[in-house]
Amino acid sequence: MVQACNVGADLYKVVCFIDDNVAAHGSALNGIPVMGLQEARSRFPDARVVGGVGSPQTRQRLMEKAATAGFGFDTIVHPRIERSRWVEIGIGTVICAGNILTTNIVLGRHVQINLDCTIGHDMIMGDYTTLAPGVHVSGCVQPGHPGGVVAAQNPAG
Repeated sequence: MVQACNVGADLYKVVCFIDDNVAAHGSALNGIPVMGLQEARSRFPDARVVGGVGSPQTRQRLMEKAATAGFGFDTIVHPRIERSRWVEIGIGTVICAGNILTTNIVLGRHVQINLDCTIGHDMIMGDYTTLAPGVHVSGCVQPGHPGGVVAAQNPAG
């Protein structure tokens, strides 16, 4: 996703992955080092964090730890989305490719919108909410509660 955002301009640089699993520290993922929160803060004091964890409760816990450690947060929006200018996006939010966001939408902090979702008009999405891939949310709703997960339903058949 960062590569897609960086086409034409270097907006982001992934310097490390933060993992609280001590056994993963010192390893690398796609050539990028994996380390603990305190080591990351020490080595990259000006870095901003984006939570890539799908579980809203886990993402909230980890982002609160990162804030306590003194990290700031960034928002990543894939360039291949459609959105009106009347979409408010909270800090730490990640919006993946293929999404359509209509008008008068408020996305809370650390929201994750996975691939190919549509979000109708006049909608408020609470902090830490996750939309699973392919979810379609109608207008004039507030899906779930802060930290909710919205998943597409398949009809019985």
